[in-house]
Amino acid sequence: QARLASRTATPFSRAFWVDPARTFADDMLRLKRLGARFADAVAQAWQPPNRQPLLWCLVAAAVLLGGGRRALERLLLTLATRHLPDGHLRRSAMATAVALTAVLTTGLAAQLAYLGLNWNDILDDDLAALGAGVVRLVCFAAFVTGLGHALLSVRRPSWRLPALADLAAQRLRPFPWLLAAAALLFGLLDRVSRAIGTSLPATVATRGLFALVISGLIGLALLRLRRARQQAAADGTEPPHRPVWIGLLSAAATLGVAVSWLGVATGFIALAFFVAVQMLWVGVIVATVYLLVHLLTDLIDALLSPHGRSGQRLQATFEIAPHALEQTAVLLAGVCRVGLVLLALATVLTPFGAGPKDLLASAGQTLGSFKLGELAINPGTIFGGVLVLVAGMAVLRMLKRWLAEQL
Repeated sequence: QARLASRTATPFSRAFWVDPARTFADDMLRLKRLGARFADAVAQAWQPPNRQPLLWCLVAAAVLLGGGRRALERLLLTLATRHLPDGHLRRSAMATAVALTAVLTTGLAAQLAYLGLNWNDILDDDLAALGAGVVRLVCFAAFVTGLGHALLSVRRPSWRLPALADLAAQRLRPFPWLLAAAALLFGLLDRVSRAIGTSLPATVATRGLFALVISGLIGLALLRLRRARQQAAADGTEPPHRPVWIGLLSAAATLGVAVSWLGVATGFIALAFFVAVQMLWVGVIVATVYLLVHLLTDLIDALLSPHGRSGQRLQATFEIAPHALEQTAVLLAGVCRVGLVLLALATVLTPFGAGPKDLLASAGQTLGSFKLGELAINPGTIFGGVLVLVAGMAVLRMLKRWLAEQL
């Protein structure tokens, strides 16, 4: 709470840039020392005992990055076409395979490069920790890229999972790459700054720039998506139906972009950085859960379909009625969705720690309690009760619709 509430001078003032300029020489000296240590490690890795493993690892990494991903995607596409039934399962399975292929090939290439460089424990503890952190960053960036590529599916519109028009998908195509590159670059800068002990003013300036870049990319993506829907409506094409939760996420993202930019402009850079990081983190989690929900639902439908091979075997073996098998599939799919949503919520709240409770407690102390005679009125309790009432009505309506239309 204290960190999020901390404030510096606005970047539009001269006072903000005085401290980074004053500590720039010392930060560059620390960076040069780290660069010299890394150069010594590379020179040692090039010596005869370590040269051959390093070359083999680099060649394997180049092969994976060059043609390994495309070859693996084509292989998975062929396997999906031949062995999976024609339907939703083929789409969701291929989208999942595309996302995992990006992580597997790129992450394995980064791990091979790190393994070749540190073959005989050449790197010291700090450089080894930095290298392992870079590998994790590369895996995360590759997953963001693969996830965006799988969900947008610009080259294969018929395989696209979200209800997204072709024009909108084409306009959103570069943003997974840009977000992944920005996350990789600033994550690398953050780890390097921790390794060398960068001064606080330089760290604040870097995080302010990161907040502007990430929130700016998210805001630009939302703007392009809105313009694509407007252009489709102007051309007479009815845009695809958008669920309510998509609209809520878009509104929350728009609010987050505004808060992040205002935070940087007013000097609340820690808050702006926190909001930008959480927007990126929550976006990746929501996209992952969306993909997994489709995959599990389609897999359950394919396995328990009364007209499928496995469904007919279950009916013959256990003498299950077709409608009972369909209801079982709907029930299992609902349970899996609820479980994935709860897991996603737990994952989203993991980086916060005890933050939300502290913020709510602070808000409760700030608002206090009003009294009408002997009756104490707590605005926080009333607000929480209203939220519970609204959420309960929404859940009840969704449950009634699910019972009537599916189960």
